[in-house]
Amino acid sequence: MSSFYGASGGDGDDSTWGPGACTSLSQLHGMKRLTLGQVIGKKRRKEKIVMCTAYDMFTARVADDALVDIQLVGDSLANVVMGEPRTTAVDLDTMILFAKLVQKGSRRSIVMFDLPYGTYNTPKEAVATTVRVVQETGIQLVKLEGYLPDVVREVQRHAAVCCHIGLLPQTATSFASTGSTAADAERLLQQAVDLQEAGASFLVLEMVCAEAAELISRNLRIPTIGIGAGAGCDGQVLVIHDMLGLCGPGTKVFKFAKRYANLYDMAVSAVGTYRAEVVAGSFPKPCNSTFMKPAESEKLSAICSSGVRAAIDIKALPSEGSTTDISASKTAKTCSAGLESSSDSNEADSREPYKVCVWGGGRMGQLFAWIMAGSISPPVNGDCAEWQRMQMRGTEVTICTSREDLIAACVRKRGMLTALQSAGAASSAVPSDPESGAKHSFMLTNEMVQGGCCASGAGEQRRVNVISRKAAESLGRVFDLVIIACNSGDTQPIAECAFGVARAEGIVASLQNGLKAPRILRALHDRLLLSGGKPSPLVFMPTSLAAAEEEPLHVQKVGNGHVKICGHMHRASQKAEELYAMLRARGVSCELLPWYKLDEILWEKAAVNCCINPLAALLNCANGQLVDPRMELTRKLVVSEVVAVARAKGIPLTFVCII
Repeated sequence: MSSFYGASGGDGDDSTWGPGACTSLSQLHGMKRLTLGQVIGKKRRKEKIVMCTAYDMFTARVADDALVDIQLVGDSLANVVMGEPRTTAVDLDTMILFAKLVQKGSRRSIVMFDLPYGTYNTPKEAVATTVRVVQETGIQLVKLEGYLPDVVREVQRHAAVCCHIGLLPQTATSFASTGSTAADAERLLQQAVDLQEAGASFLVLEMVCAEAAELISRNLRIPTIGIGAGAGCDGQVLVIHDMLGLCGPGTKVFKFAKRYANLYDMAVSAVGTYRAEVVAGSFPKPCNSTFMKPAESEKLSAICSSGVRAAIDIKALPSEGSTTDISASKTAKTCSAGLESSSDSNEADSREPYKVCVWGGGRMGQLFAWIMAGSISPPVNGDCAEWQRMQMRGTEVTICTSREDLIAACVRKRGMLTALQSAGAASSAVPSDPESGAKHSFMLTNEMVQGGCCASGAGEQRRVNVISRKAAESLGRVFDLVIIACNSGDTQPIAECAFGVARAEGIVASLQNGLKAPRILRALHDRLLLSGGKPSPLVFMPTSLAAAEEEPLHVQKVGNGHVKICGHMHRASQKAEELYAMLRARGVSCELLPWYKLDEILWEKAAVNCCINPLAALLNCANGQLVDPRMELTRKLVVSEVVAVARAKGIPLTFVCII
């Protein structure tokens, strides 16, 4: 057994590992795989070991990104993947096939192979099975059920061994708890000690009474992993399908299998929405399709109006002796009429303006209303046809607010919203190049003018509508984009209204900072989705843009800020891309991140706010002054506290990207 520890440093080589050592998923994917010594050392450090099952690349990557220590390729795949009633239905060949997928998908976690029923009846057979597993999968940790010290002594010479006592699913005739009496607990303790002395590295305790499991854990040097064995074990294991709610209704779930999500219902809802859109003809949309350049489209129209008829006349000629009567001219007219009808429909769609609702009449709400009401710049290396369609369609921006002074100002100023640029800042932020790989820090892009808010230029006026909340609610689901820019305390009622006025295929985007408001929004979105509703995809865009309100409908853009765009759940990824393209086309510096980075960027923004807001208030200075090198130590001390809390909650927050 020593070879498996010595190759990676052994139990003593864990000084660089601990809570928060992994700082980001990008670093995680470049990190070396955990060693047995590092994981076993957690028992000595009194840190819990996290283990769950994995059966393919998807579940392996999920477990990896969630920082799980051990992934078990369990024979439970017979139940949750193959649909068999007993785990004995899976054979060694099938287990090896799935184990290869897990080993390929995981990069950080240790992978454990569950030896299937009937493959380790004797020490010789167990060794042969283990050697095959190691050679074909590369996995060097195997699990076997039962009190088999003789088998363990032989197998541990070829791979590390995890033993399994208590309830044994492969041979159990009932699923009652074990260790429920003092005598039974003593028997299990003796078995555990014997297996440890035989060379086991881990011990799984299944359905063992909590008192007995805690007693066993205290008296062993090796870690115990509990499943239905109480909190006194050194670690816990769950079947990932039970944990995520993937098995669907009618599936028997044990008491110990806590459900942390209900992905089955969410998946059914998503696929049902897809089916409904296909049947209704609303999918795919233009954003899901590719189009010709305008010149090529005109050529095709010319061909269809002239050349197609001749082509059809030739192809439609009946063969000799045929009685089929084909009217080529009628077919050509139908084709031409169809193209004209399609063209008219596209023109009608292009005439319908893109409707944006900014919910919140504060300075940031007014700033983003002004941004969205602006003209769009032609792409440098993009889809010119799409840009032309966006130009033809235009944008109609509405601010929804409870501020009577803003509504009155809209009437007085005839809907003209003015934005000034602060002195020392560029007239428009330069869009970031997504191909360059450059990353932006909220701290470094929040460069406010140190001398105060001094306006430069007369400002630019853009037309917006301002309506009351009651008026907005009566419109129905008419908006393509709803931007929430309200105070955190108003999030719940305004979020409900926002989802009520946004189209099902539209976007609900949030500018809100902190952690409470995003949590409320995500919970509301998920509740609507699980109840069978069709909430708009939810996108978050934490930003370091800032503004000051001179008077109603007259704001001043302060500094050169940056926007990070990230969708909630994978279903929002496409909408996040659309929002990213819209902001870039309007000259906003922004960055698009994958949906699984959402928690990370929300915590990153929270860390920056915890640094900027109190320090700027206490020191009576502008935010930009905090970027001064003399403030670096103070910034680090404040932000490090937030980073520590985030890491303790499993958020792989990167300290460097904030400071």
